[in-house]
Amino acid sequence: MGIMYHYPQYYDIAFSFRNIPAETNTIETLIQAHSQIPVRHMLELACGNAPYIAEFNKRGYQYTGLDISGNMLDFTREKVRKLGLNNVNFLQGNMVDFLLPEPVDFACLLLGSMYIDSPADFVCHLDAVSAALKPGGLYLLEWCVEFEPVEDLEDSWQMEQDGIRIDVHYAAKQLNRLDQTYRETILLTVDDHGTPLELREEAVKLAVYPQEFLLRIAAHPCFEFVGWWNDWDLSAPLTGDEQGINRPIIVVRRS
Repeated sequence: MGIMYHYPQYYDIAFSFRNIPAETNTIETLIQAHSQIPVRHMLELACGNAPYIAEFNKRGYQYTGLDISGNMLDFTREKVRKLGLNNVNFLQGNMVDFLLPEPVDFACLLLGSMYIDSPADFVCHLDAVSAALKPGGLYLLEWCVEFEPVEDLEDSWQMEQDGIRIDVHYAAKQLNRLDQTYRETILLTVDDHGTPLELREEAVKLAVYPQEFLLRIAAHPCFEFVGWWNDWDLSAPLTGDEQGINRPIIVVRRS
């Protein structure tokens, strides 16, 4: 069994269900409504295969991607070369204590990619983002706050592209209630034109819950809460009465 992040071409297909143009429209609507500065330079944390990069580039944004995986960054640099994109930069590093050469106008952390396993690291992460973001700029987090208890969660889906079929199984299992930690497991079962392969990735992550998140933001000297919405839908602000919450987005602003 292989390690998922060592095969970024399959990861790319497995998570290709996103509507990138529509979600970029939502990002731009949020910027227009809530950013206090013009946005020219975007930072994506845990960028991985950088699925938004071509759309951001087409709309004229400079892009910086940060990821801890060298394999992912090599794959994405090659994608950028093939697409002929300009104004793109990548950095390899940890989202807890990274440093940028210069601050950006907007930052995002997408699809639950907050790989943090302690409250102390979460505070350090906020400190690092505040240092990387210009005052007045927005920080958007997708699915990084748990609106339902993380106990034993499972989900599965299938994606197919260019003759490659991938069955994806996601599981989250609670590890410690006091620490609010859980083990996230992603299993990809690949059929690449008849050649089978299984890829697995596991991580211990911190479950951050809504009121805890609000308290952390209120206590931080450099952030203020803007809002949160269900499933990238700005007509659906979260109230707590939803029947189901999927891919919630949260926006805070650098003060």
